[in-house]
Amino acid sequence: METLLKVSPGHRAYKQAHAACWHPPGDNGGVRDTVTVMLPEMPAHGIAGALECAFEFSARLVVVADTHEQVEAFAAQVTAKLGAWVRVEILQSSKN
Repeated sequence: METLLKVSPGHRAYKQAHAACWHPPGDNGGVRDTVTVMLPEMPAHGIAGALECAFEFSARLVVVADTHEQVEAFAAQVTAKLGAWVRVEILQSSKN
């Protein structure tokens, strides 16, 4: 499950981004530590560190990326390193 985030085209920060989220086993909501990964800006060693932090602190994990392919490549790493983490849907709200 992935969400396409948007800023209105007239805004100076206009950019579309892809995002995905995982939560650790036993996460029943509420306040919890979250590790965020920005792609492609984060280098490989930073991604490895983020996955280690998520594991150590049993934290939620969020990735924000330029492309769907980057999200799916990251998802493969999450599966390999944090197999018990569950990918969850990010609900997108819209203004009418």
